[in-house]
Amino acid sequence: MLSYLQPKDGPVIAGEEGRERVYAQDQPQYHPLRTLVEYDGFGAVLSRWSPTGEQRKAIAEGKDIYLELLTFHEPLQPILMFVAGDEDAEAIKAAFLPIARVQ
Repeated sequence: MLSYLQPKDGPVIAGEEGRERVYAQDQPQYHPLRTLVEYDGFGAVLSRWSPTGEQRKAIAEGKDIYLELLTFHEPLQPILMFVAGDEDAEAIKAAFLPIARVQ
């Protein structure tokens, strides 16, 4: 049985809500996705996902996380996934800056 991860019900990073963009907000065939958008560098978009308790247990027991991308037959864009919590907000903001990606 597949158990789909859901986007976090809340801000991507607390205090940065003014920079958020919601994708698929008016598209009922998709789940709305809150994102933090970086406009000055690479056009990075950061989303946040919250596994359920059952999903967290499965991950801790060695299950993998799969990522399905709808490319609509266009080239695949670079994707990064990572694990972090609210206590990592400053590190996330630092990594989300274009200068951090150019090094």
